[in-house]
Amino acid sequence: MAKKVDFMAGFNQATQNLPVSAFSEQEKIKKSLIVVDELKRFIPALTKEEFQQLENNILEHGCKDPLTIWLTTEKIAGISEMENPVYVILDGHNRYEICKNHLVDFKISSPLKFETMDSAKDYMINHQLGRRNLNPEQISYFRGLKYLSLKKEKGKYERDEHNGKIFHYENEASTEDKNANEKHNGKIYHYEKTTTAQDLAKEFNISEKTIRNDALFAKSVENLPADLRTEVLQGKSLLTKAEVIEFGKTGELKAGVGEPKKANQPLVVKEKILNLLKQNSEILTVKEYRDLISEIKLIIKAL
Repeated sequence: MAKKVDFMAGFNQATQNLPVSAFSEQEKIKKSLIVVDELKRFIPALTKEEFQQLENNILEHGCKDPLTIWLTTEKIAGISEMENPVYVILDGHNRYEICKNHLVDFKISSPLKFETMDSAKDYMINHQLGRRNLNPEQISYFRGLKYLSLKKEKGKYERDEHNGKIFHYENEASTEDKNANEKHNGKIYHYEKTTTAQDLAKEFNISEKTIRNDALFAKSVENLPADLRTEVLQGKSLLTKAEVIEFGKTGELKAGVGEPKKANQPLVVKEKILNLLKQNSEILTVKEYRDLISEIKLIIKAL
């Protein structure tokens, strides 16, 4: 009698030592992606109309652009104190949400690697500033965040290593002016004190004052309640930029701030009176005229 063969056992034994394909690895990563709220804050929230349009496009044409992901550890990502590797989404949060809800397949980029959370944030800020569809509030916000990040890093660099001096190596640096040159590890460096605001003003072709105002705006936006923060960055808030900055300084809004601005009252009254006269342009009785005059008086009294 022929010996019975366990097909599945044989198949598993034959394939267990085969190398994992790149496709299988990608599918494994896609199923383990993590969204970190601290990083998601750097993705401007879409309006309902924008989200609906993106959803319609993905459902009709598929998700064309790959999600950008970061290979890090749970500890660095602030998830836990463990050193377990995790894949965090850096760009494509809205696409990921839509694809997950509708079971639409999507692609991922080759995992990026940053040593710190701050480095990942810097990447996201620069990536956002490279977009062409940012509104003025978002541009100001991300420029401000970049200023704050560079200023923090620059300050640390100067304090830890260079005593407030920024060194630029020059092959033919003159050694005559000791105040402008300094030997460092056997090489001659020229140093100059430039501010972060000067550097960014030159990069974005705007004034230093604008850059500093952007920084105040960004710090204030970070302190706003979540709903108001979204409205401000979508350009839908009734708060002015100056009012947002003031909120960041005091932590509170003055009475009437953020409320619809009152229209010019005399013009409103004039419009109401003209409408009343227009509606009653036919021949009126004495009583109707008196009622009309009484209504006009009430409108004027309300001033």
